[in-house]
Amino acid sequence: LTFLCGAPNASAFAPNARTASFNLHSQTAINGMLKDDDMVSTLERQLDYQPGKADTDFARRFAHLKGAKIRTVGEAFTEFTNILNSPINALYKGTMTDIVGTTHLITVSARFQRDGIWSLGLLSSLDLILKNYPEEEMAQ
Repeated sequence: LTFLCGAPNASAFAPNARTASFNLHSQTAINGMLKDDDMVSTLERQLDYQPGKADTDFARRFAHLKGAKIRTVGEAFTEFTNILNSPINALYKGTMTDIVGTTHLITVSARFQRDGIWSLGLLSSLDLILKNYPEEEMAQ
């Protein structure tokens, strides 16, 4: 009886046919990538790479932004603290660092387009997160 209760659990430690065939397929693919001629062609493609010279729809769509000066996350946080004009409470420091950094990265993306829904979502989220911010005079 004890043997029968343990039998379903024993299959968890034994390889099944699906796992074995996956491993065989993966090793074949890896061996194919390591052939000398494939590695040489891969290296040649990498050596021929030139930044800003891509010829794809995506690259052409955002070509006008090539070389644009974009602030770093650190610069965005410095601007935020200058606007705030007082130190952030230590309890909120990590949260605000994450929010400022993430919002900065979202807004500097070439594909980002600000709209009312995004703005409402950001303001609603900040209202919820900061509703108990301890210093009421800082809000004024």
